[in-house]
Amino acid sequence: EVTKSRSPLLSPASSGVATMPVVDLTQIVQQWARRARLQRSLQLAGLGLASGIGLALLVSLASRVTPLLTRNVLIAFSIGLTIVGLLAGLLYPWLRAMRRSTVAWAREFDARFGLHERVSTALELTDGRIPGKNDGLRRKQLDDTEQAVSTVDANTQIPLRLSRRDLIVSALFLAALIVVLVLPNPQDRALAEREKMRSTLQQQAQ
Repeated sequence: EVTKSRSPLLSPASSGVATMPVVDLTQIVQQWARRARLQRSLQLAGLGLASGIGLALLVSLASRVTPLLTRNVLIAFSIGLTIVGLLAGLLYPWLRAMRRSTVAWAREFDARFGLHERVSTALELTDGRIPGKNDGLRRKQLDDTEQAVSTVDANTQIPLRLSRRDLIVSALFLAALIVVLVLPNPQDRALAEREKMRSTLQQQAQ
C-alpha cells in the first residue's frame, strides 16, 4: 500500500507512444482508498465508542432518578450500546464509500497529496473521458503523473491511529459508568415492588 518507488505505470505501445494502463493506476488509487477508509474507521471508532458509553451512562443516571431498568438489564444494555457505537464508527466510512467511483477518490487524493489533478486527469485520459489527440502531450501528461505518483508515501500521508482524545473521553465515561452501576440504586426497591405487582396481577389473570 506504499507507493514509494517508481511504479511501472507507463508501458510503450507498438506505435512508440507511451500509454498508462488504467488497471495499474486504478489499483494504486484503490489501495489509497482502502487505507483512507481504514484511517476514517479508526478515527470514528473512538468517537463511536465514547458515544455508546456516554449514552449508556445517561441511561444509567436516569435509572437512578426514575425506576427504568434493573442493574442486570442496565449492564447488558450498556454493553450493547458500547458495541453498537464502536461498530457504527468502524463500518460507517466503508458503507458510505461503497458506491464512490475511483475517479472521485483520485480527485480527493490529488487535493490531499498536492498532485494538482494529475491522477484524476490521467484516469479520465486513459479511459477516454478526455480525448487525447496529441500523442506528445498525452505522453508528457502520463509521464508527469507517473513521476508524481511515485513520490507518494501512503503510510506517512495516510497515518493509521486512534484519536487519543476520544480514548480518554471513553475511559472517563467508562469509569463513571462502572461507578454508577456498582453503587446501590435508590430505585431498586421501586423496581422490585413494580415487578412483584406485575407478577401478582399476572397470576390473578391466569
